[in-house]
Amino acid sequence: MNNAEIKKYARDKGVRMYELASEFEMNESVLSRMFRCELDEEMKQVIIAAINRLADEKETTGSSGKTMAVTSLMRERVLSKSNIDDEPKKTASSTKSTAEKIATTKSVKPKTVPQESAISEDAFNSLFDSLGVDELQTEGELHG
Repeated sequence: MNNAEIKKYARDKGVRMYELASEFEMNESVLSRMFRCELDEEMKQVIIAAINRLADEKETTGSSGKTMAVTSLMRERVLSKSNIDDEPKKTASSTKSTAEKIATTKSVKPKTVPQESAISEDAFNSLFDSLGVDELQTEGELHG
């Protein structure tokens, strides 16, 4: 029996390739790649035995062929996306959506904070004395 015949045998028995791959705990694409080259006899016998076992399970359980072994990672991903818990899931990102950013940006006005000089008045006067400035003029006096 060659690879194409094994695939046809599985199809005739109602066993899907993803079910067969799940039986061997591998991804369906890996099993598909295995079938690209002719398998050795030992592999063919193991695969045929698995097809027969899966077909027998389907007959006894009445399964429609939609069962699949769920890995712990798959289970974790599905359950984390479900809304089973009433408490909302916290996302890794704490950023706001664009609409929230725009809404908060438009409604927030900048506060006017009184500015205090970082330099004392004495230090300021001594600086101007060292420059030779006798009297400070206010802004109004400069323009007026």
